[in-house]
Amino acid sequence: MSSRPLFQSLRRLTCFAAIADAGSIKGGANRLGLSVPVVSTALSELEEELSVMLAVRTTRKLELTTAGEEVYENAKKMLASADSALGVINSQRVTNGELRITLPVELALHWLPSYLVKFHQAFPGIKLSVDAEDTVVPLHSSEYDIAIQANYQAPNQLTDNTLLKPAIKLGQIDLVCVAAKKPRIRWQGSTAIMNNSLLEMKQRGNSLLAVEKKSEQTVSIRGNGLIQTNNHETALALAREGLGAVMVMNVSVINDLSKKTLTRVLPTYHFGHLNLELKLRDSLPSPPARAFSNFMKTQFTQ
Repeated sequence: MSSRPLFQSLRRLTCFAAIADAGSIKGGANRLGLSVPVVSTALSELEEELSVMLAVRTTRKLELTTAGEEVYENAKKMLASADSALGVINSQRVTNGELRITLPVELALHWLPSYLVKFHQAFPGIKLSVDAEDTVVPLHSSEYDIAIQANYQAPNQLTDNTLLKPAIKLGQIDLVCVAAKKPRIRWQGSTAIMNNSLLEMKQRGNSLLAVEKKSEQTVSIRGNGLIQTNNHETALALAREGLGAVMVMNVSVINDLSKKTLTRVLPTYHFGHLNLELKLRDSLPSPPARAFSNFMKTQFTQ
């Protein structure tokens, strides 16, 4: 194949990936800074080149066919390789622009700040806008360039339960069980029953699941009552007031544990963890988004 036909094929694949990312031809055109007719023609030409329909277009939405999904996955790999090659040069240049990030409240308060300081030192020309919210954002149709999400994985769950695919895996945060003061505990079989109320981040029944670190025996922990909350900050505030045990991220209680204002309950048990993942909205991210994703990857691979 000569370089000219190959270039045209790559251009069409780039347009197709942008369309699939945005969920519409117009959205793909906006992301590439091209006109709708140009991007629409590129899609038609790619379908003609491959002799297969890649997407079903309606007046309201665009859905990929089975063949379209397969081509899209391969196109993303191609663009990722190109992005990596360009990143070697771009990382040596001064990057400017605006970057919009969304992530859960708890991560924004207790986990992200130290990384933002380092990132700003490396890229002072990038203006960061961080939106903290505990709802899952449909990234492809949002205003955000990057989403960082944390999905809970139970201690006895061996398979990787990933919310975002594909995503850059940033690692894990362990969950711990803490209380304002050491509760009295009695055992009934594999269930630990406390003399105080039990708090949970999410509604998962009337007990917290745990696995003993040495024997890997699964146990449950119950209190004489259950206070349900859907926000880590609320649960942590209640725990600080002495209302009971709570399953929280380790990063948010390290300071309290060191000051002995909170007590780690059953430290020999593992309460699961949160998988941290970063996802880019576009297959061809902006220079600030590319700089941030590459920066975060280096932080967790060193």
